Amino acid sequence: MDRTIQILELETSIPNDPDKPPIVTGTGLRGPLVGHVSEVVCLVHHAATDALISSSTDMQVRVWELSTLTTTMKFEAHHCSVPKICLSAGWLVTSSTDGSTISWSVPCACPDCGDQELLMSLLPKHACHLCPARTVPCSNGCGLVLLATEAHIHLKEDCPERFVSWECRWGCSERGQREYQRLHHEEDVTTE
Repeated sequence: MDRTIQILELETSIPNDPDKPPIVTGTGLRGPLVGHVSEVVCLVHHAATDALISSSTDMQVRVWELSTLTTTMKFEAHHCSVPKICLSAGWLVTSSTDGSTISWSVPCACPDCGDQELLMSLLPKHACHLCPARTVPCSNGCGLVLLATEAHIHLKEDCPERFVSWECRWGCSERGQREYQRLHHEEDVTTE
């Protein structure tokens, strides 16, 4: 066994014959990831942050940033080899050959806004509800998808489906969607 991690770029091609399986070929190496001092025995990929987590017989667990091929975190609390890693609800759980299990809360960065002060366990909540770079559909149903930080401006000023209040020249006080205001105004003009 090796103490480095080789990252292989893969390419898949689909044959013309539908009865034949896809062909996967290696197109080149990225890496290696160097840092463990003994055999690497387990790897887990965290897709949301594009991080790779490795464990080794050297009792270390490492988190690698794949874009830079560098170690971003190193955990050393086990007293024996760490053959098992599991990601569960954003928590990193490691198990050692001595029977011990440790749950780690792992810091990470948001891939959308770059916030560096997150925990991996909170990334899904951040992405769905808190990230300023997340996109949301217009809650009035106009069809636009916009940055969450700009949605309130769109709803208040720009959305053609927003509700507005007006008083027409005949004294009616109305509240409705902006398009209805335009139609009401046209009726007002044509009845003169």
